[in-house]
Amino acid sequence: MARGAIEEDTTWSGTVRLEGSVTVTGAVLEIAEGTDIIAAPGAELVVGEGGALVAAGSAKAAVRFCGAREAAGFWKGLRVEGSAGTGTELSYVLVADAGEDEGALLLEGAALVKNLSVQNSGADGVRAAAFAEGSARLSVKGAEGAAVVLTHAAAVSPFPVGGNLTGNGNDAVRLRFETVPVDATFVDPGVPYVVEESIQGGPGAIRIEAGARFLFEEDTALVVGFKEEQSLTIAGTEESPVIFEGVEHTPGFFQGLFLREETLSSSTLSHLVIRDGSTPLSTRAAVRLDDVLFEGNQGPVAFYPPGLAPGSS
Repeated sequence: MARGAIEEDTTWSGTVRLEGSVTVTGAVLEIAEGTDIIAAPGAELVVGEGGALVAAGSAKAAVRFCGAREAAGFWKGLRVEGSAGTGTELSYVLVADAGEDEGALLLEGAALVKNLSVQNSGADGVRAAAFAEGSARLSVKGAEGAAVVLTHAAAVSPFPVGGNLTGNGNDAVRLRFETVPVDATFVDPGVPYVVEESIQGGPGAIRIEAGARFLFEEDTALVVGFKEEQSLTIAGTEESPVIFEGVEHTPGFFQGLFLREETLSSSTLSHLVIRDGSTPLSTRAAVRLDDVLFEGNQGPVAFYPPGLAPGSS
């Protein structure tokens, strides 16, 4: 049975019963492949200051975290605090029946996530401020809330795509941050991104790959080049355009895309569709547009000096 603090390097194997709040600080907790961790009601495993968790299962013998009873939100789940040390890894891991309050897996600090499956969460599946580079194949199923919530732009580029994020109360990757202070590349995760509040500025370059779909909550906007130099690259294709639209398909439901004076001239918008906007596009920068479609919006597009870049179409 595991409970209390883990302050020395420790290895779990076989079957481990988790009671209360178990916190790893200044030590490494290794969990052998094939280990079953059975959680009591309200239990949680926390990776705290200077700690690390290495749960390295395999395709044939995953590490499994499950509730003592198969019920959504039966226990709290796993949490990696921002003060945790480096090296936390969750590979071929199942987290089931967690999410008593916030989410089954809470990543306030970065963790390497590979072939991780979250099932039957009583809240969101995963909430993350960061993932480690090299993360891949996150799957979430049966969460009563959202599949994933990203709370910082640092979680965008290393997001572990390649899994399945459907079969939840809200099949989406929800964006719960207001600025982009680091470079962020949005790829298509197989479900839409939901912009919960306006995202404004930050020096981080924004790149959006083909097929990505963004749903904007009411009266929100994406504002680029707000007070700081910033670039925006939308790299849609004819077959897989990037789509901006409202959570509700009503003209004027969300504000639109605004390119302020500090938007870099290297910015390009290629194969983009904007629907449901109030002012779907307002630009005060010489950016290049290539096959941008506006439909079902409330107001017109607004072009201010210096106008569009040469070669726009």
